[in-house]
Amino acid sequence: MSKMAVQDGATLQINADTEPGGQVRVQLLDEAGDGLLEKETIFEGDDLGFCVADLSSWKDRTLCIRFSLRRARLYAFAIVDSEVTGPRS
Repeated sequence: MSKMAVQDGATLQINADTEPGGQVRVQLLDEAGDGLLEKETIFEGDDLGFCVADLSSWKDRTLCIRFSLRRARLYAFAIVDSEVTGPRS
C-alpha cells in the first residue's frame, strides 16, 4: 500500500507484467481507508503505462493506493497530468 499523499494529477498509470493467470489489483482509498471506486481495477498482461483510473474527480484530495499482486511484478506507478498515448518504446 502506498503512503497517503495529496494527488494533483489526472490519471494513475502502472508499469506491470503478469504471468499467465496472474493479475495486479488496484484500489484507491480515502483517508479513512474507504474505497473511492465502485470496484477495484484488475490488470493482466504487460504494459509500460496502463491507465488504471481517472483521478480528476479527486484532485487535491489525499489518497492511498492499494496494490495486490498475484504472479505479477509491479515495476512502477505514477500519477500523471494526462494519459500517455501513442507508441511506447
